[in-house]
Amino acid sequence: MSDYKVAGKGLARIDAKDKALGTARFAADLEPANALTGLVLRSPHPFARVLSVNAREARKIPGVRIVLTREEAPAHRWG
Repeated sequence: MSDYKVAGKGLARIDAKDKALGTARFAADLEPANALTGLVLRSPHPFARVLSVNAREARKIPGVRIVLTREEAPAHRWG
């Protein structure tokens, strides 16, 4: 029986060092140029009735492009 070159032998993975050091880049780490990120802020209380939303401070944060509340989209019925 001949010796196999690969089967039954441990091979070093080419990405092992980067993964072990935490320097490996994954698809989730990539950020396309000019990409916007959207976030949804929900109430921490599951059955609470939200009486009002004050978005003025959120609009002042540098880099924020838009803050959508019910007032900005009255045709859509949320919640």
